[in-house]
Amino acid sequence: MNYPETFSSKNKRFKLEIIGCKEPNNGRMLWEVKVSKDGKDITQLLCKNGNFINYKTDKYVIDSESSEFVYLPIERQPKLVRMEDDKIIDLPIQIWSTFRFIGNNFGFGLLVEIYNDQVLVTNLLSFFSLAISLGNGKRILWANMESSAILQIEYREIEIIGKVEKTIDTKKTLFNITFPPAETTA
Repeated sequence: MNYPETFSSKNKRFKLEIIGCKEPNNGRMLWEVKVSKDGKDITQLLCKNGNFINYKTDKYVIDSESSEFVYLPIERQPKLVRMEDDKIIDLPIQIWSTFRFIGNNFGFGLLVEIYNDQVLVTNLLSFFSLAISLGNGKRILWANMESSAILQIEYREIEIIGKVEKTIDTKKTLFNITFPPAETTA
């Protein structure tokens, strides 16, 4: 089987290598990974409950613009790693994340995680995360920060007929993002 490429940080210090594919149950496809920093295997340190990431990786971005942070879309418990001191930040738990994960991006000192039913925006200074959901009848396609305070979400309005989703329209909307004042983090 051909696996997706190995994902490397821009500075080449951090690597996420796909080493296998698993289907633990009910069509839940996951990539099995090996994670290394500076050539040292740190998989067990980061993936204590199994070394699996979400299956969709075509819109996965491994690191921030400066490679200061690395994002790992670990199934159920995504993580952020601050490279300078190896601080591991557990991001909000995402149930059935492999079915919902679309991708992620970085910008304006923020991490944007995109799922089909919500967007999580995490401040890279305070590690505070905000969840934005559009509600029933909408499926998120993509999201990105237009500025440090404006999030744009592209989504589909849908109608569910039986087990089939029918797209009614595709739209974009803007959200003002405000975080609590940052405190000094340890």
